[in-house]
Amino acid sequence: MTDETVYVSRRRYTNRSVYHTDKDCPQLQCSESVRAVSRRVLHMDMRECQYCADVQPTPGGSGSGHYQSLIQAADEDGGQA
Repeated sequence: MTDETVYVSRRRYTNRSVYHTDKDCPQLQCSESVRAVSRRVLHMDMRECQYCADVQPTPGGSGSGHYQSLIQAADEDGGQA
């Protein structure tokens, strides 16, 4: 582990096994408090936030199906109906 600074948040009903590498992560916006800590002090079972790691889940799970095709169609036409 490195001495990199990471961010941990305190918020009700959240998964406390996640840390953030981006202090401007949208998932930190609703936090009651955010602490900057050294990555070395994290628990071994903590994982990086999906948004910070840039691996957000796709809407609809696997990314297939009718709902996903509607989202893709909206993106292709610039959101115009």
